Amino acid sequence: MPKIKGLSHVVLYVNDLDKMVAFYQDVLGLVKYHEHPGRMVFMTPDPEIEDHQLALAKGREGDAKIIAHIAWRVETPADVKEYYERFKALGCRSTTV
Repeated sequence: MPKIKGLSHVVLYVNDLDKMVAFYQDVLGLVKYHEHPGRMVFMTPDPEIEDHQLALAKGREGDAKIIAHIAWRVETPADVKEYYERFKALGCRSTTV
């Protein structure tokens, strides 16, 4: 069985990109590392260690989901494939792998 090595990053859809960036900067102290102006911002607590652990994407409208994806670290691409097969066997839906 493969083993999760850690959390890579989380991508959230947000209604107000500027407001959410300000929250994560001012309240949690995250640093804006990179951005696609008006569309997506990549943030991290420490740019020396990781370029982003949180990404905020504009576009949450109506019934849209708040989480775009959560990325985990694994040892090998074969581990990703094994998790995918396990999820599929459990009936989990996936749009990409």
